[in-house]
Amino acid sequence: MISNTAIDRTSHIPYYIQVIGRPDEFAVMNTPESYPGFSSIVPKGSTWQNQCPARAALTMSIYRPIAFASKIACPALIMLAEDDSLVDSDVVSKMADKIPAGELVRYPIGHFDIYTGKQFEEAVKKQTSFLMTHLDVAEETP
Repeated sequence: MISNTAIDRTSHIPYYIQVIGRPDEFAVMNTPESYPGFSSIVPKGSTWQNQCPARAALTMSIYRPIAFASKIACPALIMLAEDDSLVDSDVVSKMADKIPAGELVRYPIGHFDIYTGKQFEEAVKKQTSFLMTHLDVAEETP
């Protein structure tokens, strides 16, 4: 990976690419769900800019969490979006199988759907339950 420090020392201004784009555009994420899905989770009035240094793609291209899955020693909750156009659900499932204390939950949704609406509420309930179980927290009732 090219470090930011190395780039800074050579005084090169980074070349930026779009983070999200439509299928006919060059971007880190450019599947049909990418632009509308990502845009739906950017808060109104945000100063976020649709760009990242192109060198970030170098890191993403070699990112293979499955290579380390069997080394995860703590309980892990894996939430799989079965209709994800960005991440292969078969690979996620195989990775989850390699995590000794992994718990895989499947959702019939796309990549960004879990961040809003009913799917978000369901996911938060599952995450809360998982954490309460594994952190040994007694549930309080009002």
